[in-house]
Amino acid sequence: MFSDPHYREELARSSRRYTEDEFVTVTTSDEILYVEVRGRHRSSGTPFTLTVAAHDRLRDQGSEQEPLEVPVDQEVAAQVGGDRSFYFFTSTPGGHYTIKLLSPTMDVDLYAHGDDFTVVQDTSDNLRVEDEALSVTATGDRFSFSVDGSHTHGSGANYDLHVLEETFDNEGDDHDPLPITGTRHRGQVQAEGTARARTWRPGRGRPRNSCSAPRSISPRRAARRANRASPCGADAPRERPRRPVA
Repeated sequence: MFSDPHYREELARSSRRYTEDEFVTVTTSDEILYVEVRGRHRSSGTPFTLTVAAHDRLRDQGSEQEPLEVPVDQEVAAQVGGDRSFYFFTSTPGGHYTIKLLSPTMDVDLYAHGDDFTVVQDTSDNLRVEDEALSVTATGDRFSFSVDGSHTHGSGANYDLHVLEETFDNEGDDHDPLPITGTRHRGQVQAEGTARARTWRPGRGRPRNSCSAPRSISPRRAARRANRASPCGADAPRERPRRPVA
C-alpha cells in the first residue's frame, strides 16, 4: 500500500509464503491510498478479491506490570495490536491447564511464562493463521502468558482465549483392573492416586484372572497347568492333559 500515485512511498506490505489471505492496516491522513498487488510467484496468474474497510485500531491488552486476568473454563474475546498483550489466570499450585487461542484473524504467537513474564516456558508459533494451544503446569496461585502480534504487520488481530483446567482420574482398581489389549495405552492417574491395569502379550492366551476357555496348548503344558491351582476358583474344573495320537 502506497501514499503516492507513483508507488514510491510504501506504507505497509503483506507477503505471505502460502496461498492465504493478505492483510495490511495503515493509519494515514491522506484522502487517497494506492494499492499494488504483485503476482510474481504465479506464472499463470490468479484471481483475487480486494476489500477496503475502515475500522478502529486494535490495541494491546494489559502490560507486564498489570496483565489482564482471563477466567478459567470460560471463553473470552481478546485482541492484540502490533506488539504484545499480557494476561494471567488464577491457578492451583500443581494444577494442569490448557491455554487455547482460537479463531485469530491474523498470525499471532502464544507464549507461556508461568510466575512472571521474565521467563518463557513454552511457545506455540504456527506459521499460518491457525489456532494456538499450550499445556502448562502451574507452580503458584497465578499463571502468566502473552500473545505476540509482531507478525501482523502492525494491524493487530482479534481472537478468543479459553483456559481449561485438566482433571485426571485413576484407572481401574484392585478388584477390577483396566484391561489393555494393545501394545500402547494412553492412561491417566491422579496426583496422589494409583492406576491399575492388566495386560497380556498378543497370541499368548488370556489374562491370568480370566475364566475364559483356554486356547489350544501342548500336552506337556496342559499337564503342568493341571498340577497348579485353578485361577478361576477352587470349584472350577481342571483341564486334563491329552495324550498325543500316535
